[in-house]
Amino acid sequence: MAVVGGGGAPGIGCKREQPVAKGAEPCAKAKQEGALAWIADDYPAALACAKQKKIPLVIDLWAPWCHTCLSMQSTVFTDPSLAVHAPRFVFVALDTDREVNAAVVAKFPPSAWPTFYAISPDEAVLARFVGAASLAQFHAFLDSGARALAGGIAGADARLLGAERAAAVKDYATADEELTIALEIAPKDWSRRADALTALIVAKTKRGDHAGCLTLAETAELGNTAAATDFLITAMACADDRA
Repeated sequence: MAVVGGGGAPGIGCKREQPVAKGAEPCAKAKQEGALAWIADDYPAALACAKQKKIPLVIDLWAPWCHTCLSMQSTVFTDPSLAVHAPRFVFVALDTDREVNAAVVAKFPPSAWPTFYAISPDEAVLARFVGAASLAQFHAFLDSGARALAGGIAGADARLLGAERAAAVKDYATADEELTIALEIAPKDWSRRADALTALIVAKTKRGDHAGCLTLAETAELGNTAAATDFLITAMACADDRA
């Protein structure tokens, strides 16, 4: 399950990102972990690698106390089917409790733990996913990031991207509006419906829209999924805030 939080990691202050050492090979820092190679706690190296390869960068914002984060690392990320994405992205895992990551956590804040971003080499947000992702959801998240970079998104996916970019800069009113439209125009079998519903209730919680949280919680249909668990936890947090 996701751990809902504020705009950044607890207990850390801002710190300037350190540049990659001159002459260093940034991509060499990636270590194979299951199906994917990850750079750990070195955002400048990961970004330099993405720029060198001219491919997007996937950021995993996690924490050692986050059970969902650890579960995804040991189950989802080890699935061999993810190997198809290895040449398409650079992957970086950032422990949000570490001060060395404070600057990038401030730039790309988590709404809960874990939060994932796919960004372009010039740091534009391409896709965002909050909370526990199933294998299918993580595939869909990565595919959305690749399509966004290629300019191949439209309709509900384009609205979702607009919401993800708004949430990244804490503009939750715009995120709420974009997500509401996305859900209205999306086909019934939209692969990212659960992601959008979870993001929408997070946006409403951040805005203090308790009535909106309640209405959404009563009408959303997510079934018995990890996304449903994240959704309900956020809905309860919104209700607790109201109380």
